[in-house]
Amino acid sequence: MFVSGLTNDETSQLANTQLPLPSARQKLEEGPLADMLNNVLAEEGLEQRELRVKYPRDSFFSKGQRAALFRVGNLQASANDDELYPRRQKFSLSFDLPRGSYATMVVKRLSGLSGALGDDE
Repeated sequence: MFVSGLTNDETSQLANTQLPLPSARQKLEEGPLADMLNNVLAEEGLEQRELRVKYPRDSFFSKGQRAALFRVGNLQASANDDELYPRRQKFSLSFDLPRGSYATMVVKRLSGLSGALGDDE
């Protein structure tokens, strides 16, 4: 989920790549992208046709695109006394993300909870 060790050209290419959101309604042409999707789904024991929301009715995974790589903007962090827990500190983060990005992934990366920190930093 977190990239490291890429050249500037590779980073630029990845930053300009849009990936389709997987859904049962998504029709991908045969090729590397469809192969990757099918491989990931197979690792999870799924097929693309199974990506349906069964309840509530008339719900579905949206079709659309997401950036393959995004950058966190305006990252700020601070440590202060925690007003709820005496003798403890609280850590506050604020940052900007592009639409469709997940803040929990940024927090996991920064906190080392992602499992991806061992070798790359």
